[in-house]
Amino acid sequence: MQIAVAIGYALAYLAVRPFSDAQWTLTSGLRVTCLLLMPYRFWPALVVGEVFPLTWWNYEAGFGYGWTWVLVASIPPIAIGMPIAWWCRKCLALFPSPRSINISALLQCLLWLSTIWALITQLLYLTAKLPASEEIVGSAVGAVAYFLGSYLGMITILPWALLARLEQWQGKWCFKLQQLFASRVTHDMLHIVLPLMGALFVLGHVDQGEIGNVARAAMILPVAWLTLRHGWRASLVGSAFVATCVSLRSAQKIDVSMVQEQLYLVIGVACLYALGACISAQKQQKDQVRKRMLQTQRAAKNSLNFDERRLEQASRALESVLGVLEIEQLTVSEKLRHIATDTERRVYDKQASMLQQRIYHLAESIHPSAWRQGGMQAALGDSIGRVLHEVGLSYRFSPKGRCSQDLSPSIQAAIYRCVCSAVASMSSDLTCAAIDVVMRTGTTYGHRWVMLRINGSLSELSIARNICLAAERGRVAPKLGTHALDFQDLRNLIRLFDGDLRIREGKDMVQVTALLFDGFQEAKEGELTFASPRLWVS
Repeated sequence: MQIAVAIGYALAYLAVRPFSDAQWTLTSGLRVTCLLLMPYRFWPALVVGEVFPLTWWNYEAGFGYGWTWVLVASIPPIAIGMPIAWWCRKCLALFPSPRSINISALLQCLLWLSTIWALITQLLYLTAKLPASEEIVGSAVGAVAYFLGSYLGMITILPWALLARLEQWQGKWCFKLQQLFASRVTHDMLHIVLPLMGALFVLGHVDQGEIGNVARAAMILPVAWLTLRHGWRASLVGSAFVATCVSLRSAQKIDVSMVQEQLYLVIGVACLYALGACISAQKQQKDQVRKRMLQTQRAAKNSLNFDERRLEQASRALESVLGVLEIEQLTVSEKLRHIATDTERRVYDKQASMLQQRIYHLAESIHPSAWRQGGMQAALGDSIGRVLHEVGLSYRFSPKGRCSQDLSPSIQAAIYRCVCSAVASMSSDLTCAAIDVVMRTGTTYGHRWVMLRINGSLSELSIARNICLAAERGRVAPKLGTHALDFQDLRNLIRLFDGDLRIREGKDMVQVTALLFDGFQEAKEGELTFASPRLWVS
């Protein structure tokens, strides 16, 4: 495996070396990519893989600089950069997890490696025997130019390897490519950023005056826009393209104007890296907060369903007790026939019947039997209608839609309790003469929804009749197993299902409208990503 790594690195070095120069050192990008991403056990193979092509290239292309230069230049720079790469990976936690990267540590690593390799190149330049025809470059300008060339080479090659590593493409090439081309980043890059950069590149190449300088400086602006929209991945990819454009445009001769242009680009790219990391970290923190909120809401819905199931069990237990009481009452009544008078037996039967009636109403208020027998629609129509008819209120329930039986148990419990609370609140008003409930269900884009409309008809003419039933009106809420919630509490219950509640009050009517979504939170939760709130991006 070591031999394969050495040969592979040597071939890759020979592939990028013809396109590498002092202004755009692609070999530095290849070195830093291997140092940051390959395991430590392969580092000796990388040194061996660089020695042979480096020596051969220096002998072929730089023999005119003298034997001293050839020998010194054949020392592999990748070996000199290994301590810095190790320090960044271990001490600065460059990769805190397999799918995250510390942008601050990455920027420091690129800075130190570019500086070390630039100083080595400048010292190597001093050992060369330059031909008389070659112009001597100043030490300060040369060192800065070598630094910028290494940095541009790094940000040209490294981003692609980082993205491939973080995305974990092993065995998922087809699926990942489909995701890549369907992503919004790729769409904006292909249709907006690259055409703008291409136009600015052509304009800067054609016009060598002030307009050309402005065009070359403005090539980083599309990348900045892309970074603001999509975060650090956009900054990495966009910076690689803009570095390529600027490097292709740079002249072969090192001068101050070229250094200034590249320095502006390097500073801008570093700022975009940091800005993209901050934007991505903020998005990840927001997703984390949303995920926690959705988890809390899901726990609340599960608790609501659990409470409803416990109420159902309690209601069933009371019905069982009621059956036992009926049998015991018949047995005791049969025995009293021989030892008590008819009047005493009738009194006992009446009291036993009243007790059974109370237990039955208590069981119905806890959880209606109609729900267990005919579903939620039966409970909304029969159970609530029976209670309201007992207090002289007209009630009508109109279900619309075919998917009400497919609703989750938690939203069914919320619908029933919401309707009971709204009905109890409306029935407490003596001017209320009739209540109409309309429930409509449907599915839109795969999400089930429920719309409730509760209309209360008000009439001052019914006060005289309803005042006689004021005491009975006050017992509507206990009979329905609820209490008259204010509408803010109802709104909070509806918002548990990503819905909303609205109230309209008029002179002769009051209307409560609610919209609930079933299963919408689970779909949103599946789209969220979880990440650390630090400047680590994944």
